[in-house]
Amino acid sequence: AVRNDASSNFLRFVQEGNRVLLLTGQWVLVAGTSTSFATVDCSSSIPASSRTGIFEIGVALSHSVANVSFNTYLARNGDAGGQVVLNAHSQVANVAVALTGEFMCVTDGTQKVQYYIGNAPNVSGGAYIAVWGYYDRM
Repeated sequence: AVRNDASSNFLRFVQEGNRVLLLTGQWVLVAGTSTSFATVDCSSSIPASSRTGIFEIGVALSHSVANVSFNTYLARNGDAGGQVVLNAHSQVANVAVALTGEFMCVTDGTQKVQYYIGNAPNVSGGAYIAVWGYYDRM
């Protein structure tokens, strides 16, 4: 299964076996600041036949207090727990924090995941999630 962009063009991809890698990440969350689990819909980037996405998780923020944790969690939608995928801290007040990583995460039947960030930044930014691919049952 392939996905289309807003203009109905196929998203550019490379397929190897049942792994599909998108050549351009598809942002599904920008500057998220939810401090409790919130749902993120990935269905525009992950087809209905897939249950596992390949995600880039990022934290880019500024905070006016030093030594605050901005751990970011990602989990299958509806699961009570989550795994820490990024451990980010503001070491110095008003200095930007930026950290990214790539992770696989199981989605639910509607291609949704859930995330939260340990603390909401009080100046700017937040958590970012992009879909870079998925595993499909072909």
